Amino acid sequence: MNKYGLIFILLFSGVYTESFGDSCPSPKTIRDRKLSQNYEWTVDENTTLQNLLSVKKLYAVRIMDQDAYVSCHYTTDKWPIKLDVTPVSGQCKSLPQGDNWKNTESGQVVCQEKDVRKCEFTFECGQKQ
Repeated sequence: MNKYGLIFILLFSGVYTESFGDSCPSPKTIRDRKLSQNYEWTVDENTTLQNLLSVKKLYAVRIMDQDAYVSCHYTTDKWPIKLDVTPVSGQCKSLPQGDNWKNTESGQVVCQEKDVRKCEFTFECGQKQ
């Protein structure tokens, strides 16, 4: 393969991956502690590490507070866990990807996919000056 073919493949792969959104991490990803470092992950003050590492199933994905962050909701053996995600890069707006999202009166945007693992979102971040 010549250098132009390699450049084309690298450019195409970059364009190809950019077109997809992110999604909430799988329970296995959480339990294995392999969350993306591109994001800041938060839980409420009553959630312990043991609670977080016992997640079983993703059951809801919501964009919260006028698009400020994405909230991923999981079941455990005891009670639900909420894992919130925002980009590390700063002030960003969460945007739903696809058509299966519904706006609620409370200002949330709720994913309506049958399989919530397919709920994709992106973040639009302003330029720092």
